[in-house]
Amino acid sequence: MCKVSVIVPIYNVEKYLSECIDSIIAQTYTNLEIILVDDGSPDNCPAICDEYAKKDDRIIVIHKSNGGLSSARNAGLDIMTGEYCCFVDSDDVINIHFVEYLLNICLSNNADISYCGYSKFISVGEIDVYSIPENDREVLVFENDEAIKNYFSGWIYPMVWNKLYKSDCFDDLRFLIVKRSEDVPMTFELLFRKYKFCGLKGCPLYYYRNAQNSIMTNPKLSIDVIDVLYRSNDIYSKICKNAEWKKTAKKFSDNAKNDFTDTVIRIRFSDKSFKTLIKEMKKCRDRLQREMFLPEAESFSEKFDCFLMKLSLRAYRLYKLIQVKIFKVKIYK
Repeated sequence: MCKVSVIVPIYNVEKYLSECIDSIIAQTYTNLEIILVDDGSPDNCPAICDEYAKKDDRIIVIHKSNGGLSSARNAGLDIMTGEYCCFVDSDDVINIHFVEYLLNICLSNNADISYCGYSKFISVGEIDVYSIPENDREVLVFENDEAIKNYFSGWIYPMVWNKLYKSDCFDDLRFLIVKRSEDVPMTFELLFRKYKFCGLKGCPLYYYRNAQNSIMTNPKLSIDVIDVLYRSNDIYSKICKNAEWKKTAKKFSDNAKNDFTDTVIRIRFSDKSFKTLIKEMKKCRDRLQREMFLPEAESFSEKFDCFLMKLSLRAYRLYKLIQVKIFKVKIYK
C-alpha cells in the first residue's frame, strides 16, 4: 500500500485551517503522511498544527521562518517519505475521495501524474466533500508530449494543487522562490520532461477558496506582475522549440496577452504610484510583442491590438475598456 505525502503550506489562515486539515484526515485512503508547513504564520496557525499532530500520528509539523508559498512547499518536499505526493492549500478543502481516486487512476494507467477538476466555494456548507461529483468522469491519458499538445483541451490546468505526483518527479526539482504564479513554471517543467499524465477531465474533487489573507492570495497590483509575464515568455519560448506544439504555443501566447491586458486595464495612469510599473510595463511590452504577441498575431484584430499596444498603453487601455464595458467582450474566454 503506497504512502502518499500531503504537503500543506500554511500562513495566516486560522479561520479556515481546521476545515482543510479535517478534509485531509478524513480521506478514504488512509496511508498518508500529512506535512503541515507553518511558514512563520503570525496568528494561531502554529498552535492549531501542533494540536492536530498530537491527535493524529500521521501528521508532521514544520515550523519555519516566513519564506513564501514556494519555500513552504519546498520544505515539505525536502522531508517527505511517500511514494506519491500532493499539495493542498491551507484555506482549501478536498473531497474525501481525492487521494484514493487520483492514486487509483495513476496506478491503473501507470502514469506519473494524475489530476482532477476543481470548483470554487465560499463556505464549506455549499459543497459536498463526501460523494463523488456527478460530472464527467472520463479519464484522459497523455503519454510523452501529448500532455503539452492537449494542455488546454485536456483541462490539465497550471496549478499544482489538483494533482497527485510520483514523488521521484521532484528528486531534482523544486519550486522557484517567487512571489506570484509559482505553479505555472513547475507544471510546465513537468510537462517538458514528458511525464505520463492522466486525469478526470471534468470531475471536481478539489475545492478552492480565495481567502484574502492566506499565503495563496494574489497580492495587489505591483511590479511582481512583470516577473510573471517574463516567465510566461520564457515558457512560450520553450514550447516554440517543438513545431508539433504550435497550437499550444498560440493558446499560451493568447493567455499571456490576456494577462498583460488585464494588468494594463488595472493601471491608473494618473496615479503617480504607478509610475515605475508603467515604465517597466513598456519594457515588458516591447519584449513580449517582439518574441510572443506579434509572431502569434493571425487575425486583423490581433494585429491591431499589437499596433495599438505599441503605439500607446493609454490608448490600448481605453480601447480594451470600451470593449469590456460597452461591448461586453471578455478578456479571458
